[in-house]
Amino acid sequence: MTLTDNRRPIVLNFDDSAGEFEGALRLDLSTWQEMIRFGCKWNQFQALGNYLNQHLPAQFGCLLMGSGDYHHITQLLLARQVITRPIHLIVCDNHPDNMRYPFGIHCGSWVYWASQLPHIARIDVIGI
Repeated sequence: MTLTDNRRPIVLNFDDSAGEFEGALRLDLSTWQEMIRFGCKWNQFQALGNYLNQHLPAQFGCLLMGSGDYHHITQLLLARQVITRPIHLIVCDNHPDNMRYPFGIHCGSWVYWASQLPHIARIDVIGI
């Protein structure tokens, strides 16, 4: 099976928990592991965003981050998308992750920050 570049799976490898996938682009992010785990300050988050913008293709298929310690990175991935119409974000989690945290972003606040993006029309959390 040949994957086109815009459907190629991506592994954001913070902690080796995502496993191996044939044909995937694997970004070694182990140097970011402790700085970003569970949450971080805005300047650290933006620095990771700049790094990802330089190393990720504009379009891609499935993206795996492995451990749930890094699911707040989803907000960065949503923010970098060029979207021409509003989207409906579905989050599968056992808590809402919509805290308001002004000093940065963490696992409990990323959905709030995602809701501030202009292309997010609706968010549903399944599993609470």
